[in-house]
Amino acid sequence: MIILIASVLAFTITYIFLKWSIPKLKNEGIIGKDVNKPNRPEVAEMGGLGVLLGVVLALSLITALDSKFDVRIIVFIYSILLTGLIGIIDDILSLPKWAKFLLPIIGSIPLIIYGSLVDTKIGIPFIGMVDFGIFYVILILPIMYTGAANLTNILAGFNGLEYSLALINYLFLFIMGIIYGKDLIILLSSTMFASSLAFLLFNRYPSKVFPGDTGTLIIGGSIVSMLVLDNFESLAIPIFILYGLDGIIKILNGLPSTGWWGEYKDGKLYVNKKPISLAQTIMYLTKGISEQKLVDILIIAQLLILTSWTVLMFIFKTSIV
Repeated sequence: MIILIASVLAFTITYIFLKWSIPKLKNEGIIGKDVNKPNRPEVAEMGGLGVLLGVVLALSLITALDSKFDVRIIVFIYSILLTGLIGIIDDILSLPKWAKFLLPIIGSIPLIIYGSLVDTKIGIPFIGMVDFGIFYVILILPIMYTGAANLTNILAGFNGLEYSLALINYLFLFIMGIIYGKDLIILLSSTMFASSLAFLLFNRYPSKVFPGDTGTLIIGGSIVSMLVLDNFESLAIPIFILYGLDGIIKILNGLPSTGWWGEYKDGKLYVNKKPISLAQTIMYLTKGISEQKLVDILIIAQLLILTSWTVLMFIFKTSIV
């Protein structure tokens, strides 16, 4: 019942907030250019505030109603609030690249405090549980958190992409939570899923609102947070393979902040230079592709990765928790 209440609250709060805020964001000039459309129309930005608000309020309300609440929910709330705050600052002030890359580490602080007090073990496929001790707290956890937040922030920029992938990831976590009896992951992933679904109703092609860094950073941050808090870190491996591939391509090309989009012509996106992102690589290989089909390919790729991982887990019966 708590899971249902949290999910309904998260969806409703996010939907109502975005319905109200989208025209106000545009009126206040909080906008982004839809660079993959002809004439580059202006679209409301920072819509990720709706997801942050929906999830935090929903989880706060059910925690307040439960006399035996799980303290890990509070840690999760603090973590994504801090990460969302970094996103808000960047959306408003446009942080330098190095700051944008490093500052999400702040969101890992609640997890570091919790992890140092509770558990420093990680389940590794084919090996089992390994205790990394102090290195888990001071090295592995902050790097994992910062890397995840940045990866979900840079595989972005196409209508509906960020939160379509997020929905797949949260659904995967929800299913794994049920299979392995991870109650916290079930609650948190379902709440994030519901809020993300509400956001996607406005963000799907053609987008009425963009998530901004506020919305993209909290995707990676929320995934790592729930995995750490329920001691299921190994699931980060399949979830971030696709993001990692895009990250590698962009790192090799100097992490470009511009020029990652396609050249629009007759309903398709083209790239007439060396591809500098995973999306541009797809444009290059297909010799031009519509934005919707590009997003569909990335969605299918993520589905195949997560499905394959799940099948391999059961074939090899590997211990990962």
